[in-house]
Amino acid sequence: KERGVANWTFDKKQAAGKGTATLAEAAAMHLPLQGRSLVMGVLSVNPGEHSLPLPERDQLASIAAQLGLALERNHLLRAIHHAEFLERSDQLRRSLLDHVSHELRTPVAIIGAGLDALESGSPASDLLPEMKAARIRLRRVVDQLVESARVESGAVSPLPEWCDLLDLLETARDRNLDSLTDHPLEIRIAFGTAPIVWIDGELLLTALGNLLANAGHHTPPGTAIHLHASIPDDLTLEIRVRDEGPGLENPARVFDRFHRGKESRPGGLGLGLSIVRGLARGLGGDVEARNAPPCGAEFVLRLPVKTAAEIPSPP
Repeated sequence: KERGVANWTFDKKQAAGKGTATLAEAAAMHLPLQGRSLVMGVLSVNPGEHSLPLPERDQLASIAAQLGLALERNHLLRAIHHAEFLERSDQLRRSLLDHVSHELRTPVAIIGAGLDALESGSPASDLLPEMKAARIRLRRVVDQLVESARVESGAVSPLPEWCDLLDLLETARDRNLDSLTDHPLEIRIAFGTAPIVWIDGELLLTALGNLLANAGHHTPPGTAIHLHASIPDDLTLEIRVRDEGPGLENPARVFDRFHRGKESRPGGLGLGLSIVRGLARGLGGDVEARNAPPCGAEFVLRLPVKTAAEIPSPP
């Protein structure tokens, strides 16, 4: 019965129940939580055997009115935030389609034109270098899309093992030679650093590959890139990738998906650094971006590790 009275109060936007002129036989007094335009609910109060005095009923009505306004305000704010979220999601979707279509169209067109030329009898030696470069670009786009989807879905599941730290750094270099063309790479491990670390080497290599590709893409030819590693407290692996380019316009935004600086060169989806952050957090750490004096950008990966002087023998 009380629920029926509360429903009537909600529908009619009027007080009802004990102490009112409507449905007075009810056990409780029901007041609408009335906002400016919406009823946000019903406040039900059971006063016991006797009806509430008029001053207390007026006080409850005032409380119900204030609650209604507050709830309506919160409801409208949530609706606005939801609309903004949907708009941002739609913008991201359009941005992704625009970027992906552009990044795929160019290498596909190059490979297609090369194949047509080969069928027409053109020498392969004149076409293969450009076709190989297009293939590398196409593979990078696909890899970034796959990694971005994995990071966004929370599907990063580290599988740590004992890894040689120097071997990891050198493998990261060797896997990204195309990004390091015209960029001498200095690899250095701080003196006294344990040579063996317990970490998911493949996830770390993917993160380092994106950092090295970013450094190679955004710096002038001939400038050096520095890859330094240390374990300052025996618990945290710290890897720094520093370049000698123009630096970062806004270090706080570089990890946003699809973010590209105003001076960015053509090419790329703007996903690489967001992937780095996702992988770093999936490994239990994080990554920081900053400008490094006198010039250039520096990215610092900090990851929890266990260390050893040599790879332990299996039990």
